[in-house]
Amino acid sequence: MQQAYQIVSQELAKTVNQARVTLEDAIEGRGPRQALAGCADHLHEVSGVLRMVEVYGGSLLAEEMEQTCRYLAGSKHEQSVQDLALDALTRAMVQLPAYLERVHAGGRDIALVLLPILNDLRAARGQPLLSESTILLLNRTPSESVTVSHRGADPSEDFVLLCRKVRPAFQLALLGLLKADGDNAKPYLEKLRRMAIAFERAAARDDVYRLWWVVSGVLDALIDDGLPLSVSVKRLLGQADRRIKKTIDHGLESFDTDPVSDLMNSMLFYIARAEHPGDRVLSIRDAFGLSEPLPTQAEVDDVHGAMAKPSIALMQTVAAAIREDLSAVKDVLDIHVRTGETDARKLGPQVELLGKIGDTLGVLGLGEQRGSVLQEIDRLQQLIDNDVEDAEQDVLLTIAATLLKVESSLERHLTVLVAPDETETKDVSSLSAESDAPEDLGEVRKVLMRECIVNLARIKDTLTQTMEGRADAVAIDAVPSLTDGIISGFQMLELDRAADLFGRLARFIRAYLGAANQT
Repeated sequence: MQQAYQIVSQELAKTVNQARVTLEDAIEGRGPRQALAGCADHLHEVSGVLRMVEVYGGSLLAEEMEQTCRYLAGSKHEQSVQDLALDALTRAMVQLPAYLERVHAGGRDIALVLLPILNDLRAARGQPLLSESTILLLNRTPSESVTVSHRGADPSEDFVLLCRKVRPAFQLALLGLLKADGDNAKPYLEKLRRMAIAFERAAARDDVYRLWWVVSGVLDALIDDGLPLSVSVKRLLGQADRRIKKTIDHGLESFDTDPVSDLMNSMLFYIARAEHPGDRVLSIRDAFGLSEPLPTQAEVDDVHGAMAKPSIALMQTVAAAIREDLSAVKDVLDIHVRTGETDARKLGPQVELLGKIGDTLGVLGLGEQRGSVLQEIDRLQQLIDNDVEDAEQDVLLTIAATLLKVESSLERHLTVLVAPDETETKDVSSLSAESDAPEDLGEVRKVLMRECIVNLARIKDTLTQTMEGRADAVAIDAVPSLTDGIISGFQMLELDRAADLFGRLARFIRAYLGAANQT
């Protein structure tokens, strides 16, 4: 399973991301019904692939998300129902990639950790909730050997008549068991097991045979002290008695109208939990694929704790979104300066966008970065309110420099939030300025190279416009500062050869544009 999942994981991640994007479109009102239907189609594909590679927990979550999308897209619902469903879908869209990331890293497929979000999705659609036993026994189907024909003997007694004859004794033994405690329960358990085996031998249908085979296995485990005689187990035995009553009243057809899958799942849950199992319990485990131990509560708690943290991939996505917003603001400021615009009021929308960025940084716990952004919001707002032209360019350059600094440290700080243990285990001496320098320089290198690429693209646009005879004088005037910025960036990165080569190219570009500007 793990090897198969590794093969499809990259394409699967792309499909999950496509589902996330379409869900965002639906939430933001961009063709909500069509977007929800598109999201459902992506999730259907995800569910099928995960089932194929036997990641059943992830497949079930994707399936429940798909059904919730189709439920919302199918007809109009009250606003409260729609909000509840969209909230559950949003949270599930965060948990699904985090769960798959754990499986990709070698973790077990423990669907039980998804039970809360699965039930939230089902509750939003008005569906019955899933139980712990149902989740733990996902896709447990009996092998071909668990049939009446493979039992080795034909039933010699009419099953319904046997139910009528045995039920009074079954009820008496069950009543004694309900009142008994400790070793006093053993005689009643022995009686119940003998009757369960009699039902098993008399069964002429596969589903009837399997039910009583599993019931007798639970009783074996109780007799061998492999299971505690809990209230839950007593209730299940009471449900077995009610199944006898239904058979007496409605015949074997009752197994068609009211299947025993829920009772079977609950019984199999205890078969899987039984300690020092006997031959019958081992045979049942083998037949239903329960040889692998079920997850312990400690395992479930560990995965719950890990799932509660945002993944590194998620933080990288968040960082990319914030960087995109920061770049948008910087581009507007840059255009404002390069074009010689004097109306500072046109920068008003950037105050709102910076406020959004500050709020996001605050939610993520990046207080220092948020403080820097808020400071620049105040500076920009004062510029807009006072409309002081002389100081405008210097102020805008200062704001852009601060945003560049926030951008350069963003991903590193978000990654530390996701995996703080790695930073806490470092030696104190490694936190000096000298040891931090390579990491900081790595971030600065990325930002500087990105700025050089942006400047180079602007120079190319100006050259293209000039060659086509539609030169923009303002853009031509800005080229020297753009080329100087690229050269300075190369020098800061100690790329001396690149700086020298681009310096020669810059002289040619300036000469060409100067000549073109005079004609």
